[in-house]
Amino acid sequence: MATLAPGLYTEDSAELAAGAHVLGIVHATGYPVYLLLLKAWTLLLPIGEIAYRANLFSAVCAVGALLAFRRMMVTLTDLPLAAMAAAALLGVSETFWSQAVRAEVYTLHVLFMALILGLVVKWRTGGGTGRLAGAGLLLGLSLGNHMATVLLFPGLGVLLWSGLRRHRHRARAALLLSLGVAIGPLSYLYLPLRQAAHPPIDLVAPFGVDLATPGGLFWMVRGAMFSGLMFAYPLAEIPAEILALLTLAWNGFLGVGLLVAALGAWAQWRRDHTLAVALGLMAAATAVFFGNYGAPDKDTMFLPLFLVLSVWLGEGLAALLEAGKMVGRRRVAERVLAVGATGLGVALLLLNYSNVDLHRHHDTRDYAEGVLGEVAPDAFVMGAWVRMTPLQYLQVVEAYRPDVVLFDWGLHAMADRLRLRAEGLNSMEAHGLAADELLAVTDRELLRGRPVYSLEDNLVLRERFELIRGTRVFRVCASGTVLNGAC
Repeated sequence: MATLAPGLYTEDSAELAAGAHVLGIVHATGYPVYLLLLKAWTLLLPIGEIAYRANLFSAVCAVGALLAFRRMMVTLTDLPLAAMAAAALLGVSETFWSQAVRAEVYTLHVLFMALILGLVVKWRTGGGTGRLAGAGLLLGLSLGNHMATVLLFPGLGVLLWSGLRRHRHRARAALLLSLGVAIGPLSYLYLPLRQAAHPPIDLVAPFGVDLATPGGLFWMVRGAMFSGLMFAYPLAEIPAEILALLTLAWNGFLGVGLLVAALGAWAQWRRDHTLAVALGLMAAATAVFFGNYGAPDKDTMFLPLFLVLSVWLGEGLAALLEAGKMVGRRRVAERVLAVGATGLGVALLLLNYSNVDLHRHHDTRDYAEGVLGEVAPDAFVMGAWVRMTPLQYLQVVEAYRPDVVLFDWGLHAMADRLRLRAEGLNSMEAHGLAADELLAVTDRELLRGRPVYSLEDNLVLRERFELIRGTRVFRVCASGTVLNGAC
């Protein structure tokens, strides 16, 4: 709560908050479960603006994830102290904490993962098939929140297969699991239903994809919008990405925690080969896919990997406690572990606090209100997605400057490039024609007599037009029409 963003935040946060408010279509893969839960949350909690409520939802999901994780670790280790320490260290790791203070899908993703693993672990230790059915339902709902859930399938498959082989009523258990999994993805019916309602936020519209068709729905669910980012790195750049991921994990627990996690993975392997392999597969699948993903903010997408490392961290702490017990120093070991884990936690808290603290962040709202306050009536404003989402939020949530037309040229250029590549053009040709389309759109709006603005000093626009720098925007003028610094 102390570090929570007080309101409007940039990038995905503004888009998701506005998308949930109007039940719109956000970027792939659509996140219908997140949008529906967030919409319900904002209706049930009438405190502050919509953006603040959306940020608070992430914080609540983060706390839920840590509680579910701690409970699972108690089941695994039967040592509440080790479980609490592992949960606390995960909570103050920068990657996790940073997603708990703004509207994003990742803390809900980790909450689902922790709940699913907890139910499966409990079921393997003799729990009833009801837990298995619950795990299946949560797994299906998790798919409706984030399709990265499929990266957990190899590891979960190993766990479930090993348990079902020994189950007396394996057919009934498998059926309950399958029914639960099948129910969750029905949430994706939200996409064609809402697209048919023409919501004010529809990020699929520039791509011309009909989500009511099986092909269109599959296009959305598989993330084809961002296909250019998948497996984006050539072989020569893979070592650098591996090193970056190792550095992220090492810094996440200040090295010491990662060494304890390595001890925990070894101890878990000795006790339960199947569980260690399953968790290793989950971590590896996440690392391989997102390690080769070209998004600039992909560090946040490694949270499932951090959850697995935290499981092993808890196992490592438990192993150290057991070692103390074996040499007759159980109480000494508990005190040393408590002091060491507390010291590591305090160090992480102090190091990460300033990096994640958003409680004074008003820059996004100031920027968005400044832009919309600066442009002329009936303006046509062009900009890249990262700058556009806060403006969209103010328009659709707060009805501020509805006369302004917002044009996300980055999204439209992405759509044009995908279409042109599908028609057989190479990347360079597609990029050039997409740039020509941006120029054509600008020409059209100027001919209509609209005042046109760009949020960036766009080099493509400068090829044909003159750009006049304002306070927060650039006025776009036809070549040769600028007089005394104005169009």
